[in-house]
Amino acid sequence: MPCAALESPTGSTDELRRPVLLDPRIHVRGGFSCGEPALDDWPHRYSGQNRRGNTAATWVIANAENQVAGCATLSMTGIDHSRAPVALTENAPDPVPAMLVGRLAVDRRSAGLGIGTVLVERVLVTAVNLDSHAACRAVGPR
Repeated sequence: MPCAALESPTGSTDELRRPVLLDPRIHVRGGFSCGEPALDDWPHRYSGQNRRGNTAATWVIANAENQVAGCATLSMTGIDHSRAPVALTENAPDPVPAMLVGRLAVDRRSAGLGIGTVLVERVLVTAVNLDSHAACRAVGPR
């Protein structure tokens, strides 16, 4: 389904899709390049094995040809009370349940289209949904 929030420079919205969980059978990950080697390799080399191992889930935005244009990985973590703000630790277990944004990248060819913003929105929606089912008190970067 096209994502109206992601208009291309030509105004077309059918070039990019809404964020979905990565499906290695569908999404084309080769050729992804954001300019940071560790992030360039992530969608192709590590996202599938992390999902199979239940250690991280990768959300992607792809174009009509299913080429990945942006990705964000999420996993569960805990924040030690000694490293967290007091407001976060008040009446919370130690460690504080949280969701980790481990990788966030946009392919250079899609830079400036709002893909990173939409992926962050997806992360926050996921955190809210998770909190209503299993408790997630914080969202943090790697």
